Amino acid sequence: MLNLARLGHCLHLGLARDGLSLARTHRWGDPAFTLLAEQALAPGACEDAGALDAALAQLCAGHDLRGQRLRVVLADELVRLWSVTPPQGAARLADLEAACALRFQGLYGDSLAGWELAADWQADAPFLACALRASLGDSLARAARDSGALLTQVQPQLLAAWNRWCGKLDAAAWFALVQGDRLSLGISRARRLHAVRVLRVTPEASLDWLAQQVAREALRLECAAPELLQVCGAAPAQWVDGSHATLRVQRLDHARRGLPPLSAAAQLSYSGVGA
Repeated sequence: MLNLARLGHCLHLGLARDGLSLARTHRWGDPAFTLLAEQALAPGACEDAGALDAALAQLCAGHDLRGQRLRVVLADELVRLWSVTPPQGAARLADLEAACALRFQGLYGDSLAGWELAADWQADAPFLACALRASLGDSLARAARDSGALLTQVQPQLLAAWNRWCGKLDAAAWFALVQGDRLSLGISRARRLHAVRVLRVTPEASLDWLAQQVAREALRLECAAPELLQVCGAAPAQWVDGSHATLRVQRLDHARRGLPPLSAAAQLSYSGVGA
């Protein structure tokens, strides 16, 4: 029998290296985002299928998840995300897959064996590829199967944020996500994300420092530096509130006013809402 009470509900699972979170969103009603459970992870658990399976089972225990859609957002450090330039004359998917594998080998010194690959396949322009350890993907699939949830989406946080905000981006702007001590710069062309650069950032990093990094990455990519950087996540206040001769920073998301702060894993769950 159709459970009308679950219409409009969606589950969101966030996976960080040190923790898990499970939340539910409601299309109708208040609150729209409900944090159901959190679970700490021991060091190395994300690379240990048995430990991760146990933590996922504990996270879901006591919650009736049957028949509900489940979206997963992973911390970017748990995946590998890279840009691929298609070979000249590429005409088949096999050509693009070979280019992905070759670039992966060059960047990480590893083969794609044991990884799940997804990409925004393009034969005539650089495109983005993402790889997830197969063992991690298998653990997520088992958790969904055992709980009765319907796993509909797995994505890294950068892509979740991009999918949520790309429709609001200025055509000439670059996109950025700040999470922990990582600044991920997303460079788009024709509203497609085709290159990503990841930098280390401190809370004290100035707007001058940011403008220098953006200019340097533009030189590396042989393109014009943007005048506008549109950001989400934990961007330092001095970036958004400050002024600079060559770069303006604009927030896309806003603080959850009046609500308690979220853990890193819960922020991942929340970032999947609307993505």
